[in-house]
Amino acid sequence: MSGRCDDAGRGAFVEFGAMLGTIMVANVFVVIIPGQREMVKAKQQGRDPEPQAGIRGKQRSLHNTYFTLPVLFTMISNHYAMTFGARYNWLVLIALSAAGVLIRIYFVARHGRRERGGKTSLWPALAGVAIVAVTVGAMAPIYAPSAASSRAEAATFGDIRVIITARCVPCHSATPTQAGFAAAPKGLLLDSADSILTNLALIEPQVAARTMPIGNLTGMTESERGQLLAWIQHGAPH
Repeated sequence: MSGRCDDAGRGAFVEFGAMLGTIMVANVFVVIIPGQREMVKAKQQGRDPEPQAGIRGKQRSLHNTYFTLPVLFTMISNHYAMTFGARYNWLVLIALSAAGVLIRIYFVARHGRRERGGKTSLWPALAGVAIVAVTVGAMAPIYAPSAASSRAEAATFGDIRVIITARCVPCHSATPTQAGFAAAPKGLLLDSADSILTNLALIEPQVAARTMPIGNLTGMTESERGQLLAWIQHGAPH
């Protein structure tokens, strides 16, 4: 997947979260707070409050509750390139947002369980967890050996380190040189032989899924990607 697609996916996720957040803020300032003011005003005037204001406020408050987990997901998605960098990233966004809504539906129902004799159906929570599990499974990278596999046995650790130094270390170092990075993402350092060998389990799925380098900012070629993956698959000889 090209860097342009990765950047578009990341931007779309952030924009979607911003839209939900804007709706939530609008619900509060346009409906919920005016409804509360109406109740206070009615109390001060010694009259019954307008029931529609309370009904609408409760409805919008419920909507905001359902949006909570989807908004949180989009806020942190920038740190998980496997989501916005997936081939069907739009479907990932819909699925995980729906899972968040279902989980919140369960908790809302649980808070009101006294109205149902203490019983709360587990199906929304189970459905949400199932959606997350299926989505994560679908995003798991599947590595198909390429022509680079034939060169893996001849590749030395020195060859692989040259690739990692050129394509990964600009971000994953104690002092990143890639513009826009003040610190290594997730604190992962790949600027030494030991750190590279220790973190192969983290490197492999990200490179296989083409979500790293993020947006392919450092220009990793398909040949380099294939050689790195094939070297790892052959036991990472060093």
